[in-house]
Amino acid sequence: MKRLLLSLVAILCIGLTSCKKDYTCTCTTIDTDPNWNYTETVTYNFTAKKKDAESLCSRYESSYSSGAYTVTTTCDLK
Repeated sequence: MKRLLLSLVAILCIGLTSCKKDYTCTCTTIDTDPNWNYTETVTYNFTAKKKDAESLCSRYESSYSSGAYTVTTTCDLK
């Protein structure tokens, strides 16, 4: 009986460390073009493991520069 209980506790502990949780990825895009100067914030929600959520969130980051202006998107996972 003790072995069964210890096995169940061990499985539960391993399962809790790899659980999927809800994460929010907030991305802010800043465009410095004088004719189109704007800032936009978009939020994405993920239910995933932390490592997977970080990977998904980082895919939205980007940067583009064209001499006179720059468009940059940075993201933060919470």
